[in-house]
Amino acid sequence: MKRTVSNIFYNSLYQVLILFVPLLTIPYVSRVLGTDGVGVNALVTSVANFFGTIIVIGLYQLGAREIAKASRQKLRATFWALWKLQLYSGVIVILLYVISTLVFVDKNKLYYVLEVPFLISYALDISWFFVGIGEIKKVILRNTFIKVLSLGLIFVLVKNPSDLWIYVLILSGSNLLANLIFLTNLKHALPDTVHSDLNRLSQRYLKSALALLLPQIALQLYTNLDDVLVGGIAGASQLAYYDQSQRIARIVVTILTSASTVVMPKLAAIKNEKQFNRIFELSLDITLVAALFLCCLMMVNSQSFVLWYYGAGFRSMVNNMFYISPIIVLISYGGVFSNQYMLAKGEFTKFSVPYYFGGVLNIILNVILVRRYGANGGTVSLLITESVICLSRLVLVKNELQLRSVLKGQYKYLLVFVGTLLLKIIFPVEIEGEYFISLILQSVVTTIVFVFGLFLLKTNVAIQFKRLWLDFIKSRG
Repeated sequence: MKRTVSNIFYNSLYQVLILFVPLLTIPYVSRVLGTDGVGVNALVTSVANFFGTIIVIGLYQLGAREIAKASRQKLRATFWALWKLQLYSGVIVILLYVISTLVFVDKNKLYYVLEVPFLISYALDISWFFVGIGEIKKVILRNTFIKVLSLGLIFVLVKNPSDLWIYVLILSGSNLLANLIFLTNLKHALPDTVHSDLNRLSQRYLKSALALLLPQIALQLYTNLDDVLVGGIAGASQLAYYDQSQRIARIVVTILTSASTVVMPKLAAIKNEKQFNRIFELSLDITLVAALFLCCLMMVNSQSFVLWYYGAGFRSMVNNMFYISPIIVLISYGGVFSNQYMLAKGEFTKFSVPYYFGGVLNIILNVILVRRYGANGGTVSLLITESVICLSRLVLVKNELQLRSVLKGQYKYLLVFVGTLLLKIIFPVEIEGEYFISLILQSVVTTIVFVFGLFLLKTNVAIQFKRLWLDFIKSRG
C-alpha cells in the first residue's frame, strides 16, 4: 500500500511536470505572443496531439495493464511486443503527418513542421512500462532537468510575436528529450529473458490496442479538434480564450486522474471482489471531494486569476474559465468508473462507447454554437458533452455495481460544494486592483468553509480522515 501511495504521488508529479513549462510560461507568453500567437500555438498543438494519440495506439491504458499482469519471465517479451506496435504506428503516422502538412497546409506550415519532434516523442514514450512495473521515481527526477532547461530557454529566446516558431520548437523538442530519458532506464528495468514469438504476441495485443485507440480518437475530437473548429470558425483570438480557459481546468484534471493510472493496474491484479470494491469506492469518494474542492476554487477565483495570470488582454476569458470549471468534476468522477473500474475489468467496449457518442455530439454542438457565440459556444458545447459522457459511465455500470451503495452519502459533498460556492459569490473577499492578494484571500477562505462543511455534514471522507488522524496520534503516543 505504501508503494502504491508513493507511485500515485510520483505519477502525479510526472503529469504536473509535463504541464509545468506551459503553466509557468503562460503569463509571460500570453503577453509576448498575444492572443493571436497563443491561438496559433493552440491550433497546431491540437492537431499534433490528435496524431500523437494514434501513435500511442491505446498503450497508456493497455500497456500499463499488461505489464502489471506479466510475470518476470514474460516481462521482456510483453514489453517488446507492445512497443513494437507503437513504433510501427509511429513511423506510419509521422509519414502521413509530414506528407499532409507539405501538400495540404498553406497557412502556418512552419509551425506544423516544428511539431514533428513532438510526434517522435510519442513513438518513444514508454512511460506506460514504468507505470506498469511501479518504478517511475528515478525517471521523473531525471526529466525535471529537461523541463527546467526548456523553461529557461523560453524566457531567454522568446521576446516578441515573431519568436512564435522558437516557442513551438522548444516545447516540441523538450518532449522528445524527456521521452529519450525513459530509454536510458530501460536496460536496467527489463530482465534478461529469452524473447517469445514477438510477432504472434504483438498480433494478440493489436486487437485490444485498437479497441482502446478508437475511443481515444473520439476523445480527441472534443479535446483537441474542437480547437480546430473554434479557431476555424471564430478566429485565433476566440480560440485563445477557449483553449486557455480549458488548459488550467485540464491541468487540474490531469493531476486528479493520474491516481487512476497507478490504481488501475493494482485493481486489475486483485481477485477478491470485496477488496476490489472497497478500494474502488474509497477512490471514488476521494476523487469527488478533491474535484469539487478544486472546481470551487477555480470558479470563485476566475476573475482574479485571469487578470493576474494572463493580463488585461484576456479579460474576455473570465466567463469561459468560470463556466468550464465543472469539467474538473465531470471528467475526474467519470474517469474513476472508466479508467479504474472498466479497464481493470477488461471491459473495453463499455470504456469506449461514451467517447464515440461524446465525439459526435461535441462536433455537432460546436458547429451550431461556436458560429454564433464564439468561445462561449465552445465552452457550452464541451460542458454538455462531458456531462453526457459522465452520466453514461454510471448507466453502463449500473447492472454490475450496486450504485445505491457506491453513491451513498455523496450528495453531502455536492451540498458542501454548492453552499461554499454560493457563500463566496454572495460575499466575495476581494481587493480592487490587487488580483494576486484577492486570489490568495479567496482561496484561504474557500478552503476553510469547504473543509468545515465536510466535517459539519459528517461526510465519509471527513470520518475517514478523523479516524486516520486519531490512529496517528495514538501511534505517536
